[in-house]
Amino acid sequence: MTTPSPAPAYVRLIGRLLAGALCLLAATWRVKGTEAVRLEMDKWTGTPLLVGFWHGKYVPLFVLLRGTRVNVFAGEGFRGTLIGAICRCFGFLPVLLPHGDRNRATERMRTALSGSLPCATAFDGPRGPARRIKPSLIALASEVGATILPISMSARPCCVLRWRWDLREVPWPFARVQVRVGGPNQIPIGLSENAQAAWSQRVKSALEELDDPVADGRSR
Repeated sequence: MTTPSPAPAYVRLIGRLLAGALCLLAATWRVKGTEAVRLEMDKWTGTPLLVGFWHGKYVPLFVLLRGTRVNVFAGEGFRGTLIGAICRCFGFLPVLLPHGDRNRATERMRTALSGSLPCATAFDGPRGPARRIKPSLIALASEVGATILPISMSARPCCVLRWRWDLREVPWPFARVQVRVGGPNQIPIGLSENAQAAWSQRVKSALEELDDPVADGRSR
């Protein structure tokens, strides 16, 4: 897999500042569940593993799962490069995907998934619609026979940015934060389009089951 070019110095600086601010905030949280996520991920070492979460949950996951050796998919451009810089601050390995070239992006994801490290991505990112699984992710997982591992985060109290399409969530200072991991979903190789749609719904349901509607400020 091609090693991405280093981010510009100013992007790395912004990334460090944001990562530092997140660490200061997280230092006040009372956190449970991170070890269970790490242990579940370790079970699948050496096999294709795709860790999935909702886009609105990813900011706290940076610090909650820091130090985990995992590839994180992000788009190229300023936003993706900044996410990549933040990833490096927490020990993650960014895999930047080219915009407007689906074939190259898919090939980079396929190569990463076929490697020795697990991969992680927002299943409804980068631009939504919110909480709808991208069909291309199920198709890719079926190509390589990957296991999908859903994870989620909830917090009390939690700030929900309701003006954003993803309803981004950031725990308030001194919040009680819970990280949850669902059961692994082994995606069969060579799924038809109808079967892919069924698995997409299955993964979506698994992610929704991990959410805490009270902590998230929503009702289902």
